[in-house]
Amino acid sequence: MSDVNSLEDLEALLGISLRAYYPGESIDHHANLLGRVTDNLANAVADGISRAVEDACLLLSNDPKLSIGKRTKARLARALKKQSGKLNGVDRSRIV
Repeated sequence: MSDVNSLEDLEALLGISLRAYYPGESIDHHANLLGRVTDNLANAVADGISRAVEDACLLLSNDPKLSIGKRTKARLARALKKQSGKLNGVDRSRIV
């Protein structure tokens, strides 16, 4: 599995589009954009948005090398823990 160095790499890894989590403003540096998108994803999970819960589970299960960063994965995991009631059996088995 290759490292995630851009938003396109992350989307290719997950096999989904993360366009829903893009920030409203333009961000030129790919690392800053990737960070903002994953922060927005974590916020959406914390808000209980079902699709975001699924996307976060995919990200956590498909990126075992922590190439997007430990802090980002920890934030997603904390948000998912608070929304554990929204996890279906498939998502739960991906991350447990």
